[in-house]
Formats: sequence, C-alpha cells, structure tokens
Amino acid sequence: MARQWIKNCHTRYKNLVARGVYEQDVRPFVVSRKGPWAMSNMKPIKVAMPNRFFDEHGLFSLSKQHRFVGKTS
Repeated sequence: MARQWIKNCHTRYKNLVARGVYEQDVRPFVVSRKGPWAMSNMKPIKVAMPNRFFDEHGLFSLSKQHRFVGKTS
C-alpha cells in the first residue's frame, strides 16, 4: 500500500492523515524523495500501518511463520 502512496505527495499526505498520523509528523515524510523501501521504516508509516493492519488484511506474516517453523523443529 505504501508503495502506491509514494508516487504523489498529496496522496501520501491525505492517506496518512486519514489513518490517524498527526499532521506535524506527516510533513517531513510527505516531502521526502526517498523510495518506498527507505520510507517503509519511517515513523509515520509505522503509525499508519502497524502489524495489526496487515493481520486485519490477511497478509502473510514472516515473524509468525518463523515462530511456527521454530516450534516444529
């Protein structure tokens, strides 16, 4: 999802504020020219899309898979 937001600064701003990130935290993120990989570790993305967000959308969790494999070994 964040990768889709990276293309347009207005879209980044609108979506992050809609997900509950404070405006003063969003501003430096919106004007950043970094790519999606670098931006994925920034605080506004972590606030907007915590691990719970991905669980709710049914996305695969590497940490859960790692714990599962560790128990079966």
